[in-house]
This record gives sequence, structure tokens and C-alpha cells, in this order.
Amino acid sequence: MVAGSSRGSSVVDPKAAGGPIAIPAINLTLKVYANCDHTYLVWKASDHIAGCRGFAIYRRRDGEDELLDTYVGFAGETAAPGTLKPSNNWPVQKFMWSDYMVWPGDVVQYRVVPVAGPDKDHLVEQPGHASEWSPAVSVTADTDSSTHAYFNRGVVAAQWLARRLGRPEDAANKLETIIATPGDPTREELGGELMSAMQVLLQEAAQGSNQLYCVLFELNDPDLLGRLLSIGERANVVLANGSPQPPQTDENKSARQALSAKGVRVYDRMVPKGSLAHNKFAVICNGQREPLKAWSGSTNWTMTGLCTQSNNGIMFTNPEIARLYLDQWDRLKFAGNEFPPELVSANDTLKTAAYDDRKVSIWFTRVNDQFDLVDAKKHIDEATQGILFLMFNPGPSGTLLNFIIERNDATSPSYDPHLYTHGVLNQDPSTHKNPIHLFNRGQENRADFEIALPAAVTQQLNYWRKELLKLPSAHALVHSKTIVIDAFGRKPVVMTGSHNMGPRASTVNDDNLVIIENDPSLAEAYAVYIMGVFDQYWWRFRTNQSGQLQWNGLVDNDAWQDSYLSGPRLHELKFWLGEE
Repeated sequence: MVAGSSRGSSVVDPKAAGGPIAIPAINLTLKVYANCDHTYLVWKASDHIAGCRGFAIYRRRDGEDELLDTYVGFAGETAAPGTLKPSNNWPVQKFMWSDYMVWPGDVVQYRVVPVAGPDKDHLVEQPGHASEWSPAVSVTADTDSSTHAYFNRGVVAAQWLARRLGRPEDAANKLETIIATPGDPTREELGGELMSAMQVLLQEAAQGSNQLYCVLFELNDPDLLGRLLSIGERANVVLANGSPQPPQTDENKSARQALSAKGVRVYDRMVPKGSLAHNKFAVICNGQREPLKAWSGSTNWTMTGLCTQSNNGIMFTNPEIARLYLDQWDRLKFAGNEFPPELVSANDTLKTAAYDDRKVSIWFTRVNDQFDLVDAKKHIDEATQGILFLMFNPGPSGTLLNFIIERNDATSPSYDPHLYTHGVLNQDPSTHKNPIHLFNRGQENRADFEIALPAAVTQQLNYWRKELLKLPSAHALVHSKTIVIDAFGRKPVVMTGSHNMGPRASTVNDDNLVIIENDPSLAEAYAVYIMGVFDQYWWRFRTNQSGQLQWNGLVDNDAWQDSYLSGPRLHELKFWLGEE
């Protein structure tokens, strides 16, 4: 899922006295990563490129070369929001780029070419400094193992969605209708490959004599509910009461009634107030109840979970791993509405499976003595290159977020000044308000606690439309719970599941935390996903935090590139390129 290329050559200086002199050209190193949704390009120049206003990006797909478009021009220019121009006209003024115009199944290559000139009106491509074409990468959820990673595009504060929704005053109502309408093209684009994978999961469960075993926290998506109903008595669902608000006692009441009416075997798990039966996993078995595959991740089976929150799903096609989830299904079924001692005692034992040189560990909660967090902390403390993460709300103390912060705290014994830390937190755990909380290049950037979720374009600007931040009823934008450790190192680790990565998930709720070791292609897929979410929010967050536009277009000089030749940005490029 990763490909790299570099190019170094010599050019001739025609003005050199006494004949031509060979001048070393700039060496441009390019790597391309992919997951099921998009590709991510990272490149590095060996030196400053004189006159460079940015880069043109070429994509090769199905044997045809395409010059990619961009939608942000130079500061001071005027263009309608949504205007596209070729990247050799409006070049990319950074050394990283996400391509969302690829499709699952595509096999693509890329080439980046410096664009230089005396000013923005006289730009010429510099092929002598260009990278080679990168090796081909596939846009797929498949990895090099029996594990598959799926992601949606459920970020509402996006320019493409703002243009699709039209007038800002109509946007919320229009989006509510869209996500409640199966088959709507905008709904499908928001749900992305995550939605498609969940549909395929239920289609497979409906085949022949297959059986489906689910443990669900919330269920209201009309498409997923309809597919469950079609499976009938071969579907077995442990259904929680969600997170009801008084006087309501069962958030899933209508879904529970519909399932029971169609013969689905429903087992109530109505846990006491203060706890959550927070799992969202599923297992497909054959007619003899032999496990075939298991599904986990952060995605609630709801319209918002699929479409308006950033979420992930992970599929294990390894029967041994599927058996671990099926055994937990049995425990939860027999536990009823309580947390009996035998359930907690069973959870205290780490569940593991191995294949090839990979290891999968699953912690089911609740557990005693926070065994799950202790185990996860060990991996965080062993990070040598970088930690990437997305989190919802782990809590104020004793969380995996706190352990990550310690690795970046100069007063901590585990501090590592070379560690690259980068992530998004949906809400700050110390407040009831919901500011986006980001870490960038090892530096913690705290949001203003008085501003709720400052992560959308709030007014019409030159190149940008006003965006809808979230649906009025939404309480989550980033709902994924994912940590990637040393994504490009010798021992990559991915942590994900329903677990919010703090003490409440460990000791109060039902949850699962899955830890996958030594699966490089899976780590790369999750790294690309995290970077996409980070890039989506970072500039918006900074703009809203400061109260003024942080960046209003390309600069008409070549000084922009110098920050990538040393310091934190060079460190960032080296991390993504897998360099020491």
C-alpha cells in the first residue's frame, strides 16, 4: 500500500564561462500511501528550488496521465468558491497532498513537478527537478494480511459538502433528509467504503444458512436495520439501551420492536444508568455456528455514525479471531442486563491470536485494575518514531491520551523529543464544551474552552463557501478511537475498536479494544486516514481560534518551501518517508 520514488540528475548551466558546467539537480523523493478511500503523497526536496511557487501533481490511472486540479489560488486573486484550475497554474505549496478523486479498485502512480518562474503569471514546469513516477499503489481496504480497514467521509465541515448542500440556511435540514434516505448519492459519498463494507457484511450474512451475531450499542440506520430484518431468525442481536435521556429508558425501542416482529433473535442488554453497553461488533458464522469473520471498530449502526461522524471499521477474516468475538457475544448474552463477576473475570484475560508474524490482542471490558490500559500504555511507551491518533473523549486523567502527552512532556521520564505526535481529539476531556483539540508536530495546541467545535469555515471567503459544522443534534464529529504507533517503523501497532481509551471504558462499560502488532500495511492505511481528518480540521481550527484568516491563498514567492528544509516540518516529512 506504499510506493516510493526519487530522482536526481544534473543540469547544464548555459551561462558558465569556459563551457558548460554540470550543476546537480534537486533530488526529489516521493512516497505514496493508500487506503480504501484516498491516497496520500509525501515528498522531500534535497535543497531549495529557486523560483518555485509550488508543485504540479500528475496521476497515472489505467495507463492515462492526468494533471490534477486544485481549488485554491494565489492570495489577492478572485475566484468563485469551488473553482478548479490545473496544479501547474495553482500549484501545491506544500510537500504533502491527499487525492480524494481516486476510487476503490484504482491502481495509480504519481509524479510531482516543481513549477517555477519570476512571478505567478509566468510559471513553467521544471521537469529536470521532477520526481520519478511512483510505483503503483492500489486503492483498497485489503492489506497484506487477513485484516481489512474501512473508513467513511463523515466530516460535515467540508467544501464539497457545502457546495452540495447549497444555501447555508437550508443545509442542516437538507442533510438530515439526505442521511435518512438510503441510496441518496450524497449519503453514499459520506458513508464511503465504510458504509459499503457494512452492507456487504449483511449481504453475506443473509446468504444460505449463514448466521449473524451482533452486539450493538445503537441502531437506527434505515438501511442497516432493513438488512438485519431480511436475515430474520438467522440474525442474533444483543441490543443495548444506547444512551437514553430521561424520561426515555431505551434509545433503541423502535428498532428492538421491529427486529422482534421479523423473528430476529433479540437479547436485551439494558445496563444500569451510568454504564454503557458500548460494543458495536458482529460475527458471521456458517450454518454449524463456526465463525468465519468478525467486524469491529468505532461505528455505531446509526445514520450519524455512518454519515456525519468520522468513523472506522475493521474486518477480520481469520476464524480464530472471529471465535474470540463470538465467545464474547455468548458471555454478553448470558450476562443479561448486569456485569456479573464471571463476565468481568473472563474479561481480565487478554484474548490473542497470531498469524504469520502478526499478533492480534483483544481486551473486552469491563475489567479489573485497568489491565487493558496498562497493556496499551506499554505500546505507547515503546514508540520510537511517532504516534498518530483520533479520539472522541477518553476522560480527564489516566487515559491513553494522558500517556501520549507524557511522551511529549519534557518533565516526564518517558519524554522523547524526537517523537512525532499528531492527532485530533473531538472534545477536550476537561470541559463540557466541545472544542477540537489537536496535537501537531509534537506540540499540544489547546483550543479555547469557550468556543465549541471551532472547526468550520464560518463565512463566505474568496476560495471557500460557508460550511455546516454539524447537525444540531450531533454530539460527535470525530468518533473514531484509533492510535497508530510507529506506522513506518520496525514494529507498527494499531489500536482501535469501540473503546474510548480511558478509565470509564475500562472499568464501567462494555467495550472492546483490539491491538494489532506487526501489520505494516494496516498501519499505513490508518495513518492515511488520520492524516486526512487532521488536514480537514487544522486550518479551520487555527482560523477560528485566532479569529482571523490564517491563510488566504498561495504566496507569490519561493520562501514558503524553506520551512520544509529544516526544523519541525522536515522532521514531519522524514517521519512520513520512513527516514531516521
